[in-house]
Amino acid sequence: MPPFEGWDEYQHLAYITHLQIHSDRPVLNKTTVPRELLQDIVYYPVSDSMLEQTKETGSLDYKTYFSGDDTPTYNDQHGDINFYQAQHGELYYRLMLPVLNILPDDISILSKVCLLRSVNFGLITLSLISILWLVQHIVHDRKYAALLGLLIISQPLLLINSIRISNDALAIMIGTWVVIIGLLPKLRSNLFFVLLAGLLLGLSCWAKTTSFVLLPFWACCLGISWYQKEISFKKLVVMLFLSFLIALAILFKYFLFNLENYGMLFVMQEALINKANNIGISDITKAVMNSEVFSDIFKLWTKKSIWVGGWSMLQVTGVRNIYLILVSISLFSWIYRTISSKKIEPIVQTQSSLLCFLLCLLTSLSIGWHYIQCIIAWGVDGATSCPWYLCASLPFFLIFIFDSASRWSARTCVALMLALISLYLYADIRGSMAMMSYYSGGARGVEALGRLATIHPVGLGTQTLVISTALFAGLIVYLMTTQVKLLFWKKET
Repeated sequence: MPPFEGWDEYQHLAYITHLQIHSDRPVLNKTTVPRELLQDIVYYPVSDSMLEQTKETGSLDYKTYFSGDDTPTYNDQHGDINFYQAQHGELYYRLMLPVLNILPDDISILSKVCLLRSVNFGLITLSLISILWLVQHIVHDRKYAALLGLLIISQPLLLINSIRISNDALAIMIGTWVVIIGLLPKLRSNLFFVLLAGLLLGLSCWAKTTSFVLLPFWACCLGISWYQKEISFKKLVVMLFLSFLIALAILFKYFLFNLENYGMLFVMQEALINKANNIGISDITKAVMNSEVFSDIFKLWTKKSIWVGGWSMLQVTGVRNIYLILVSISLFSWIYRTISSKKIEPIVQTQSSLLCFLLCLLTSLSIGWHYIQCIIAWGVDGATSCPWYLCASLPFFLIFIFDSASRWSARTCVALMLALISLYLYADIRGSMAMMSYYSGGARGVEALGRLATIHPVGLGTQTLVISTALFAGLIVYLMTTQVKLLFWKKET
């Protein structure tokens, strides 16, 4: 992936740059992208969607840049560029300040991008390790736990989204720990972990607004704990109060800033536009009735989330219907089991699986609200609710899909999951080839690798990519071979 991929990675970097220069949090529709940053960015190619914002600065798209027909030159007479990512809380960007401060002042912007992406890679790695730890505790059979773990780490969207410079990786990592505490009875009924969950709730929501779906999720987890008689009603009330009090204490300054500057607790560009236009309940109802919000969100989970090339919206389209069919077959097991009298022992703990489904449902409601706000603000074709909004819940969606498939039979589950894993691997490899061509201005093969090497720091050239690809292929062969042995060999290995 080149620096400044998609349309807004430079905006997230601009947030950090703004804090370096001014120290105070930026304000949406008032603060502009620092010109010091734009002057550094202009000498590297950008995607078409970013070019629409930065063309006046002298930026070039990939094809023009690599053709050599034009030389990127900074135009210091350009107009101010709207800093639309100023809507976010400042936690992630504050934490990245000391990361960048360890670099020399004259270091290249490529090295800054590489360092920040490496930090995000570390954050998302911690998230995946945490989820694999969870899998061991909700799937007691070793071989099926391994299969579910392989399914989760094979899903490419979470990694593609998180290695970009953005606040996603931090919010996902912290939010993942909240979900894990909520799913495990021994943790959610323990006062220490309840207080820890309150702390993590506040931090995750401070990092990214999409994490606010964790608040009702956490309340439901504690409600289940009371329903299962793990805690008393009095303890339920105390735990809810304390955890939400801690979260509110962390978010108080964030909420106060939003109220003072925007007049609302949760800031969205579209919500501000709709507020200025005095949008009411009737407008929202009309937007719901005249849009395809339900089918579009269903497609996000079942078709569009298989692979997306960062924020460039590159797609692997040839297998999305196959993915839809595999996921649908898994989900239909619930209908079959409802009308069938045959009992089957679930592989995943049922309570954990249903809570994963609840998280996905709450995420869908959150995305639906964003979708409707976009429709009202920008028109019928203005919905910008994208697949990567699912990333925090995507591993837990796969846990639910795995459990659903297992309700047909263990053998059917294995067949469906191996098919999904193979589909993910194909999409990842096919998509990587598409990215190489797109980001190199239409080149292929060695020429594409050579072009990409010129817009990365020293050490991230063609040789590095070839070596890492070989290691990736070796790892996949090893994991798949091990999985087949676990599932099909009678003798335990």
